Amino acid sequence: MKTNDAVLMLSALGQGTRLEAFRILMQRGSRGIAASDLSHMLEIPQQALAAHLMVLTLAGLVVARRTSQSIMYHADATRLREIVGFLLADCRDECTEWGLPAIAASSPQRALMENYA
Repeated sequence: MKTNDAVLMLSALGQGTRLEAFRILMQRGSRGIAASDLSHMLEIPQQALAAHLMVLTLAGLVVARRTSQSIMYHADATRLREIVGFLLADCRDECTEWGLPAIAASSPQRALMENYA
């Protein structure tokens, strides 16, 4: 992952409503949630939510898919693993100090993805 991609993703999560929306989407997993339901849960207007979802989508953190009746949004688990891998890429033996699994020096991102898959 390039630094600019990481900055974009972290910036998208650096706003309270977007972070909360992303956390809800993570809880829903691959089944996702309709924008209207998410708007209701967050107690914000759908227009405001649409702007937040656009930022998360452009950052690659959220994927939208059309069903027969609505658009369902869900968190992109692969991209989440990528950003976590990026943040911990240089963490090897020191990871245990943070309560995280040690990451093999030869392939830090692959080892991390295996640990969290």
